[in-house]
Amino acid sequence: MVVVVVFPRNLPKVITIMVTTLQVSNELRDEIAWIAEQRGVSMVEVVADAVRRFARDEWWSSVRSALDDLSPPEVDAYRLESQRLDATALDGLGDY
Repeated sequence: MVVVVVFPRNLPKVITIMVTTLQVSNELRDEIAWIAEQRGVSMVEVVADAVRRFARDEWWSSVRSALDDLSPPEVDAYRLESQRLDATALDGLGDY
């Protein structure tokens, strides 16, 4: 699909976007539509937000898993490093 977008100064630029159709159940489509209506956004924005949140949750899950897999010496080293970093927050400069 080729879309012509007019940018400032009325200089047309041509961009190419990929379009993918995703089949979902009617119930899921209705739920996405309801959320979109409540937020005043498009269904695509609801799905994009959900994917970003899911990616963030997956990242945090991997962080927690990595921390759970640390050996006792690694835990001690992590805590020492964290304490050193926390000490820098006590510099008295405030939040600027």
